[in-house]
Amino acid sequence: MNIHIECMKEEYGVPVSQLLVQGFRSKFQFGTKMNDMKLQLLLEKMLVLDKQLGKGKRFVAVQESSVIGSFSIKFQEQVRNQHSSMTITELLSFWKGIKEVGLGNALGFSVRLICLNHRLRRGEVYISDLVVHERCHGSGVGKTMLEWAIGQAALQPGNQFVSLHVSDSNVGAKHLYERMGFRTLEIQNSTLLAWLIGEKKWNYMIYEG
Repeated sequence: MNIHIECMKEEYGVPVSQLLVQGFRSKFQFGTKMNDMKLQLLLEKMLVLDKQLGKGKRFVAVQESSVIGSFSIKFQEQVRNQHSSMTITELLSFWKGIKEVGLGNALGFSVRLICLNHRLRRGEVYISDLVVHERCHGSGVGKTMLEWAIGQAALQPGNQFVSLHVSDSNVGAKHLYERMGFRTLEIQNSTLLAWLIGEKKWNYMIYEG
């Protein structure tokens, strides 16, 4: 399988937001009446906001000019140098011009983003999200992206471990991470996340090489 990893580009905004809808619609649409089109619009805006604020470095997996996967990584140096911290006021200001999705949907989306945010520990490289096109599930795309992310983390001095969160219900992803050498460091229970996105139990997993 000929897959190459590229940095996120502006022209990838639509296909990446479509991938994120596929991967995370159940979480962001939980308890709402928001459809895929509105969620995709919010995700496109999120990608722009993340780039503007230095929230993470996003990469895409490309095969024959098609985007088949995407992931976002947070590095310690990047977090220290990011422009500002994410706040509900900042996000609402960004969303307020999006009449198509409605203020309630924009607010709910923003709150979910904030609650899913992870504060990095010393020496940590954090994979914020990882998604593979549904037609490519089980074909090794996720493994390729993880290997690339781990390799990039190893290139920078001071990085001690790679981490990610996976919901307890996502058994397939958890098994993939375990096969890649990740282990569960903590099992976290969140009543707030259960209420917001329907997922209470989360595995905080790390890879130490």
